Amino acid sequence: MTVPDPATAPVTDSAKPYTLVDVKPGDHVLVHHVEATPSRIDKLAALGILPGVELLVHQRKPVIVVEVGETVLALEHDLAEGIVVARI
Repeated sequence: MTVPDPATAPVTDSAKPYTLVDVKPGDHVLVHHVEATPSRIDKLAALGILPGVELLVHQRKPVIVVEVGETVLALEHDLAEGIVVARI
């Protein structure tokens, strides 16, 4: 699987970076980068949440539920607030 490099992708006004806690259910977003401790970054990478990966947000409460490829994940808000995304 090829992961696009977000550093070379242009960021337009409609693709302004937000954290995962700022998006609404139904939004498709692209992971821009992750701001977290190395162990949290490793945990998210193991779950498939890496820069350049597209996520579909299903719900925000009580936890944030996202779809990554064919996997559905439930993320606590404190973990999701370190995931910087751009709406697509």
